[in-house]
Amino acid sequence: MSSLETISIFIANFILMLLPAISPAQWVKEAGIQDLRIGSIVEINTVLFAGTNGGLFRSTDNGTNWIEINPGIAPANITALGANETDVFIATNSSSSNSLLDSTDYGVTWLAIDAGLPSDFPLCLAANDTYVLVGFLNHGVYLSTNSGGSWRAINSGLDTVSQVNFLTISGENFLAGTRYGGLFLSTNKGETWTFADPTVPFDSLAKHFDNVTALFAKDSEAVAATLSLTGIRCSRNAGVSWTYVNTNLPGSPVVALALNGQSIFAATVDSGVFLSRNGGTNWTEVDSGLSDKLIFCLGVDATDLFAGTLSGIWRRPLSEMTAVDTRTATIHSVYHLDQNYPNPFNPSTVISYNLPTSVLVVLNVYDALGRMVETLVDQRETAGNHSVTFNASHLSSGVYFYRLSAGSLTGQAGTFSETKKLLLVK
Repeated sequence: MSSLETISIFIANFILMLLPAISPAQWVKEAGIQDLRIGSIVEINTVLFAGTNGGLFRSTDNGTNWIEINPGIAPANITALGANETDVFIATNSSSSNSLLDSTDYGVTWLAIDAGLPSDFPLCLAANDTYVLVGFLNHGVYLSTNSGGSWRAINSGLDTVSQVNFLTISGENFLAGTRYGGLFLSTNKGETWTFADPTVPFDSLAKHFDNVTALFAKDSEAVAATLSLTGIRCSRNAGVSWTYVNTNLPGSPVVALALNGQSIFAATVDSGVFLSRNGGTNWTEVDSGLSDKLIFCLGVDATDLFAGTLSGIWRRPLSEMTAVDTRTATIHSVYHLDQNYPNPFNPSTVISYNLPTSVLVVLNVYDALGRMVETLVDQRETAGNHSVTFNASHLSSGVYFYRLSAGSLTGQAGTFSETKKLLLVK
């Protein structure tokens, strides 16, 4: 090897060694949304939705690109989003018709579900597989147990509160964040509400509690923020009790919160995004590259954190901030069927599942009429994570279903069975 080649290799290796230092991990602004205020971001089965003051947007590639999907939705201002495993719900600033809509096909079609609701401004949404909650400017909270087919007011204890800004479901409990009424908790599915957080001060002169500025829950973990006290409050028992933390956060109010495992993300007014990995005791600024720090919401999925700003959506991988690769497959000790990815898809998608032991496995795909269109797996498989690719190039666009049946050690099918929905869009 010549001396020139040796020098060239040395220089190349030196540059590679320096790359992490000269190209730090940072936030990236995503394509498709420009100069719109992003008020809410939700994820349903790997599909992301963003509500803006200029319409509704969807991303099927983990937020890299966003496409406007507003057929039949007017006006364009989306005030809130909610989602469960099968539906995405949107609220608009209409005080009459189409103030609340539901889609079961990832935004392809929409159904108005505001019959029985007051003619009022819907401000917030929360949903899980059993309940849908909607909060209003002047009429408190309404509950549906059939995906918006019917509604009933659940305002006992909220009667003196005029504006509900935030709703979330934590474990088996409901939480409501109000304007100048404080934070409220219901432990009986909305039959009654009680004041949730004694650390929030009561303004004796104005005769009200504080303004809740952010609220987020995942499972039984919940976090909340108010206007007068910087920092946040944390609950580990679905809002029954709270701990106030306020270390190393700037003095500006917290306007958005998100949870991912043991990590808490908080966005403050004009000061960026902060991360705590110890329950809020200590915070680290994690907004390198985020030039627009006027943040209105945070969203999180399995791999990334999203910030909705006045100029669009920014994204940063969780693994860069938490030093934990959240994309590593989880080894389950029970049967588990994952949602296919990507979804919607064209023409191929990957279906993954976990087996706690060696069993007979049958994985079939069915059309919307229940007719089997393809068998992907029909064999005994070992314990662990498995994946199979479904190529639907021979099928037409539409909703399909895939069902995993896992047998016992004797080979008899029926020990475990689960079905999930997938959407082919050509």
